[in-house]
Amino acid sequence: MRLRQTRYLFTMTWQPPKLEDLRDRRLRYVRISVTDRCQFRCPYCRPEQGDTPCEPQADYLTAAELARVVKVLTTLGIRTVRFTGGEPLLRRDLTSIIQAVHAVGIDDMAITTNAALLTSTRAKNLAEAGLKRINISLDTLDPNRFKTLSGGAPIDPVLRGIEAVRDAGIKLKTNTVVVRGQNERELEQIANYVWSLGGIPRFIEVMPMGAGKDLNMVPAAEIMNSFELTPERPEALNQKGIGPADYWIHQGRKDQVLGVIAATTRNFCSSCNRIRITATGSVRPCLASACGTELRPLLRDPTTNDQDLIEAIYTALAIKPDGHRFSEGIAGELPMRSLGG
Repeated sequence: MRLRQTRYLFTMTWQPPKLEDLRDRRLRYVRISVTDRCQFRCPYCRPEQGDTPCEPQADYLTAAELARVVKVLTTLGIRTVRFTGGEPLLRRDLTSIIQAVHAVGIDDMAITTNAALLTSTRAKNLAEAGLKRINISLDTLDPNRFKTLSGGAPIDPVLRGIEAVRDAGIKLKTNTVVVRGQNERELEQIANYVWSLGGIPRFIEVMPMGAGKDLNMVPAAEIMNSFELTPERPEALNQKGIGPADYWIHQGRKDQVLGVIAATTRNFCSSCNRIRITATGSVRPCLASACGTELRPLLRDPTTNDQDLIEAIYTALAIKPDGHRFSEGIAGELPMRSLGG
């Protein structure tokens, strides 16, 4: 009887570890700035005086480059992508970017926008490309104050953009940066407007970085006193850093949920689950950090492999700080539009 010799070939595929920083924070969320340009001049981000020059548009990552980076990040555990700016709708290829990122396995995608360029047609195209959520900056409902806070822009296109989001079936949230002497008396009016459209209003402490360091912050506790709130989840009272937003129910009505982001007075750094990538491909481990690693030279080098990108990402994570240290008077100097908010 002849014995058949069988050879078993075992192959091992290298699997990268999950994306964690040196403090064991699991990172599952990336914020990608697709441009550092914006047509608004909000006082906490792009003031009339002292603004920094924008990067050359040729240095912005392309849709294909962004998709490659995100595909690598999915192997490390990233599951959520938010596109920011500047103003992301200034990228004419934003729909193509969202399609490309969706194609590499990301289902949870969102954008943050001022909505001035968000027509009904564009909202529907974004939804069809795979976009699930839109956050819209809305610092006031007063047309004159809006012009002042935006550097002269009218409010009507923004309100039409908000309605376009609702009509396209995309989940809607608004972001209101609360600044003393500007809009702190409008919070309930803004909330009622957003609730009437089925959205969730969110109110944010102005952060002392870039132009924001010269503004007067309204603390989250004072913001919350404008409403009759109970936590959306009972355990929220016992959790610290579940953010960025804590969500609450107004007057016991589950159709009136609002969020509060206390980036300074109740920071959530200990549970931070995100990294940031700038429009030109710099990986920034923290919103308040000017340090990071550059992906663009690697992406535009034909000899670069995915392992090279992973090593660059981990190099940035190695310098991710414990927290932003705003409460100690230490603030980032880069404008918010450069880091994607």
